[in-house]
Amino acid sequence: MSQQLPDLFEHSLFTGWAAALIANEMKYKPDECWEAYVCGLIHDIGLLHLSPEIQTQTPLSEENWRALQSHVIIGQRSADASGLPTAIGRGILDHHERLDQTGYPTRKAPAKLGQLGQIVASADLLHSLCSNELSHTEGSIHEALPYFKIHRSSFSESIHSALMRILFLAAPDPIGQNRPIQPANLERVRKVNSLLLDLFAPLAELSQKTAASEHAESQSVATLMQSINTLLDNSGIGDRQLSDWLMSELAPSDPDNHSCLKEIDAMQYELLWLVKRLGWSLKSLLESSASNLEPATRELSPYYELLMAQLSPAFALYSPQTEQLSNQNS
Repeated sequence: MSQQLPDLFEHSLFTGWAAALIANEMKYKPDECWEAYVCGLIHDIGLLHLSPEIQTQTPLSEENWRALQSHVIIGQRSADASGLPTAIGRGILDHHERLDQTGYPTRKAPAKLGQLGQIVASADLLHSLCSNELSHTEGSIHEALPYFKIHRSSFSESIHSALMRILFLAAPDPIGQNRPIQPANLERVRKVNSLLLDLFAPLAELSQKTAASEHAESQSVATLMQSINTLLDNSGIGDRQLSDWLMSELAPSDPDNHSCLKEIDAMQYELLWLVKRLGWSLKSLLESSASNLEPATRELSPYYELLMAQLSPAFALYSPQTEQLSNQNS
């Protein structure tokens, strides 16, 4: 891995140590912390068996997204074949699953998920945030706090609390403290907030209608909708008072406003990714035979069209070119 996929190797090292740190914070025994470390270290070993094109495509197509999901199955089989404890293989298999069933590959029920896989999942997500969404920031993992506020229902309370304690205590980079503060993109926060409110407005009713279907694929989509609605409530992004505050005459350069806007921006970006995954699931459902049998399912078609029309311009707001232009206009 260090030779073929060096970035993945660095990610795996981080995930292994972070998983062990979380397990230790949860008062796990030394041998259990070792299992967390090993599971985190090799959790993505299945990616070695997939073509580089699948892993590097931007934006990721629906077909490659499905292929990418197979890496957890390949990883479990590799771990089991090497004679490692079965808990490690199961942890690899589960490290993209979530308690709120927004994960993959099978959206397992919470009762079927092992704790080890969820510890590795939180460590995996932490590094992904730091290397992607937070790569343009001052560089402290402390800034991942807003993202994990969004995912409060995605992990068990014990794991989430342990990770939040670690992030809260993570001291900001002292060198980074002397760097100029990057201005908050107020225009983007306002636009995305308005877009999310429009997209989420019909979601509760649509999820109820979709859940009434007897088809398993419809049930899965309904569960994902309900989970996203819960995440929206947990984040506070759907609060109309927040929307009113964003549209008021506020000063982005004010330290308190700057901090709030940065946190809101981070949480909204994470919600957009969840909505994008919902779009892939809706497309699959609408193209299946179930969509021809259920009137309630067919009502999802105009919502899917709205979702797809809104997401592209929303993600364009986060492009480096748009960000640079916004900073110049600030």
